Amino acid sequence: MERTFRVGKASYPLILLTILCIALILWFAIKVDQYTVFIAIVVPLGLWVDQFLSKIIVQENGDVWMKRGFTGMVRIYGVSKLVYNKKAWSSQQIQLKHTKGYVTLNPVDKKGFIACMKEHNPLMEYEEK
Repeated sequence: MERTFRVGKASYPLILLTILCIALILWFAIKVDQYTVFIAIVVPLGLWVDQFLSKIIVQENGDVWMKRGFTGMVRIYGVSKLVYNKKAWSSQQIQLKHTKGYVTLNPVDKKGFIACMKEHNPLMEYEEK
């Protein structure tokens, strides 16, 4: 049976990108003296909504699917190693190494996610830093 986990806080690159986009839009609106440009703030705010609607689904075979709010789905096949780094920033603590590289996830319930991954993928290597 698959388990679903909510995604935690917004990632730091997304926060930086959103603040930068909003600042540029505000600067452009003031410079051009056209305040209809404020409609463009919808795009960075849409990225925030997309982040908070995301969820992580652990499949029965140990594969992980990350379902984004409205921008698609990322399927992570062949997870071979899970690295849990307690000293890293909260959004970069869990790293999954899989067949095509690695991905960093940020579930709200980190301990529950790790236990679920160990249960569904017993051959996966686990490392804690």
